[in-house]
Amino acid sequence: MECPEGLWADFLVEPVTVVMGNQIKFSDMSEGENFSRLWQFPGGTPSSSTDSVVFVQYDTIGTYDATIYVSDQIDTLYKTEHVYVVEPNAPNPDFIANETIINVGDTINFYDLTTDSPDTWSWTFQGGSPTFSVDQNPTEIIYNYPGHYNVYLNCLNQWGTSYETKYNYITVQSVQPPVEICDTLSNMMPLDSLMVIDIAPWGVVPGNNNLGYRAYADKYANNFNYDKIDGLVANVHIANGSSNGKVRFHVWEKDTITNLPGTSIGSKEYYISDFVSNFAQYVYFDNPVVVSGDFFMGYEVFYFGYDVFATSMAKGRGQWDPSTLYIQKSTGDWIAAHEIALIGSPRSSLAIEPIACTSDTTVFGVDEYETEMMNILLYPNPSTGKVTLSFGDEGCDNCELRIFNMTGTLLSIEARTGAFNIKELDFSHQANGIYFINVVTDKAVVTKKLVLSR
Repeated sequence: MECPEGLWADFLVEPVTVVMGNQIKFSDMSEGENFSRLWQFPGGTPSSSTDSVVFVQYDTIGTYDATIYVSDQIDTLYKTEHVYVVEPNAPNPDFIANETIINVGDTINFYDLTTDSPDTWSWTFQGGSPTFSVDQNPTEIIYNYPGHYNVYLNCLNQWGTSYETKYNYITVQSVQPPVEICDTLSNMMPLDSLMVIDIAPWGVVPGNNNLGYRAYADKYANNFNYDKIDGLVANVHIANGSSNGKVRFHVWEKDTITNLPGTSIGSKEYYISDFVSNFAQYVYFDNPVVVSGDFFMGYEVFYFGYDVFATSMAKGRGQWDPSTLYIQKSTGDWIAAHEIALIGSPRSSLAIEPIACTSDTTVFGVDEYETEMMNILLYPNPSTGKVTLSFGDEGCDNCELRIFNMTGTLLSIEARTGAFNIKELDFSHQANGIYFINVVTDKAVVTKKLVLSR
């Protein structure tokens, strides 16, 4: 049908698809002089209207027609559009950061990209400060230590809760190449599973309980002569704390007479509420703790009311397997866990990992970083994964390649006999960040820096 001159039926729908129970906005866009309008919204509330802008609520899932009729007293025109009412969903969480590779001490802003109408947001920033946020778009999260860190987002609306985790999403790099070697130590064995021991009538081991045990220490053999402890990774099993409950992490020297934990030579105190259950959390001392030889690391719990804190421990091992866990009794005396029948005499270890460092890199066969350069090319750099080392016409005779991450952790050593000119390296399994490739010859150690960015 041809439209009468000057009269036109049209309207705008915002949005076309809506969650059941929500409203759709209809705006009259018709053209003409002295015309009247009538809306029809079958299945909606209101079901009809003569207003220019109408908000209509749909309470049942389905597809509905919306029609506008316009009339100039001579002719009548109409237009019909479909709208869609869908089942409500829990949020579909997503987010992005303004930067994912930063230097120590820099800050990052996070932006929520969640769909399906979230009402609340709960963020956890591993390695960041603050560690938690309930803002929709948290800003100025500072990272003070090098490493690769996860970001967790939990979103909630009236229909449910959803989670999004981006693993190794944030890379924090040292501004300068590392001048020390750091690594995490662990007494856990390859086939260990994790647990805590429930104590009747209340409490857990290795945590606070009615037996009076609340301090736990693991013995670490310092085989590589690390000279300081920067912090630790705590595999937290349970952390339910009030505003008063605290956990104090310790490094104890080894008593040379009893071989038990001796004097505390470094500690760091946190509120139990700073931790999350079933979560590996980084703890850093205010100042590195100087160690010499073997040492003990662990924690004591200061609780109020129903506060409880415990890291995981290795599930009981066989009678001939190692046992490195020691427990402090209410008298202050230390005793090996496998000697305590009340808890089943478990041969076990705490699931905590000291972050141990040494500036004596010759312990690992690595000389101080040299400034002397050889005719070595590394390309492409930055790289998305695979790189090539080119040694030119002279080649490299009996070179050894050592690869470190930005914290100084030795990732691999590859010895090559004979001469070669080209060497391909694959970093596709590594996280984004800075890596250092030492080319070790009988004359020098040459370091090439690689930027890995995907």
